[in-house]
Amino acid sequence: MYLRILYIDRIGVVHDITAILAKRRINIVSMEVEKNKIYLECQSVSEQQCKECIAELSCITGIQRINEISAMPSKERAEQLDAILTSVHDGILSVNPDGLIAQYNPAAARILNLPVKKAVGKPLGAALFKNLLIQETLQTGCQYHNREVYIDGGNSYCVVSTIPLKNNDNEVVGVVALIRDTQEVRSLMNNMTASLPMTFADIPYASAVMRQVVNQARRYAASDSTILIRGETGTGKELFARALHSSSTRATAAFVPINCAAIPETLLESELFGYARGAFTGAAKGGKPGMFELANGGTLFLDEVGEVSAHLQVKLLRVLQEKRVRRVGSTKEVAVDVRIIAATNRNLEDMVADKIFREDLYYRLNVIPLLIPPPQGAL
Repeated sequence: MYLRILYIDRIGVVHDITAILAKRRINIVSMEVEKNKIYLECQSVSEQQCKECIAELSCITGIQRINEISAMPSKERAEQLDAILTSVHDGILSVNPDGLIAQYNPAAARILNLPVKKAVGKPLGAALFKNLLIQETLQTGCQYHNREVYIDGGNSYCVVSTIPLKNNDNEVVGVVALIRDTQEVRSLMNNMTASLPMTFADIPYASAVMRQVVNQARRYAASDSTILIRGETGTGKELFARALHSSSTRATAAFVPINCAAIPETLLESELFGYARGAFTGAAKGGKPGMFELANGGTLFLDEVGEVSAHLQVKLLRVLQEKRVRRVGSTKEVAVDVRIIAATNRNLEDMVADKIFREDLYYRLNVIPLLIPPPQGAL
């Protein structure tokens, strides 16, 4: 039996209510009191007993109206809050000063690999307590906004914002963390900033030779294997790379191009693989993801790949073999799912023979070769 009692405030009204319920041997399970309102959760009684009880309670001085309700306000608020937290796509996590989980939503469970609805009241764990900046927030009382952090359990990065919870004495009594999956953030950015997709229909040609190359590329697009596009400067290698991406199963994900010849070697490593916080002087606070991470789930286009130095060839080969990337200055490895399309106007076979280009990397890139004829051969 759930009751809402509206009353005129006076001393002893709660006593009078409980006295009648005690006389009728009706147990009170819970009670909530608001201004001029009392909510009661009582043991189950018959419909007749309920009517008789309401009639007697209505005779108490100051009682204005009594209604049956379906649930206590606190339960309704809890259900509404749970519905809100469940509908939010970002992870929300609340932790008390002892590092115990007070509340979290399914998105947080997914991102942090927590058991669904079974971790409340349990320790967050030392690694997450530190990595999610909750420990710092509890100690300093400062909030952090959009910091990229590494999650050990998921072997991935996420973006975290923290808010300290303070009592009336301005003491920190807990922390709420908002957690975003970096892959979802980048996907949103890509959807907002990506240019119109390039398809094979957008590639101009007039010769039978070029028609054959385009048809060949259409067939290659369905495969997820690495493609090496060969051709002279100005033959439209990037156009083909974009068309291959747009016609692949990764078309809805990011297409990330990088010209390996246009970036100095000292910067190319951090551009490709990213860097960790404090990796070098002038590094962005919190670190920066590299092109492999930005292209995760999509396509990475390595233009002018023949210009990559011997040092970077080793690191590039390792990523292609292990499908994991390690940021400069970091010991953590992140799994990446990237389709590689490379392009060059250099003769890689001669470079391999001259020991300028690694033979094992050449075979990793040249899984599916695509040769674009020179302009005079395409007419």
